[in-house]
Amino acid sequence: MSSIYEYAAITAPRTIRLMHVYLGDESDPINLSIVVTTLDAVPDFEAISYCWGDAQDRCQVTCDGATLFITNSLVTALVHFWLSDRPRVLWADAICINQGSVIEKNCQVLLMPNIYAQATRTLVWLGVANDPVYGYVSPTVATSIREALELDGSFEQSKNGFIVIYD
Repeated sequence: MSSIYEYAAITAPRTIRLMHVYLGDESDPINLSIVVTTLDAVPDFEAISYCWGDAQDRCQVTCDGATLFITNSLVTALVHFWLSDRPRVLWADAICINQGSVIEKNCQVLLMPNIYAQATRTLVWLGVANDPVYGYVSPTVATSIREALELDGSFEQSKNGFIVIYD
């Protein structure tokens, strides 16, 4: 049995965490590693904007060899955004911000506009069409998002009914 993942403190200004997500098949367990970087020297990464879902509906992933618990909604997003040919470098608040530290959350939330601005793109996860979480996003909002993205050609509809944003 592996230990629970422990975050190293972020002490330098404009410092964030990014995750490298490793998946083989959609049925494989999620394996990720976390790296610390500054926004001044950040590598290419994608940010995820998603519905948190039920905070009590949690799954475990392997993070740097330890167990990390995240919401099922985020697990589902990671599985649907996986790349079979290489690790994907992502930023998602529930993993890249230590949710157990109020001080860190307060500091990192202030950096979120910079994080999203520096991401090469933002992947929007509304959930799978038959997921109860998806019901929170009204069909009107989902349609409006899709129509806006269609206008500039920066979306595609996936096989499961969610929107993938790309450059």
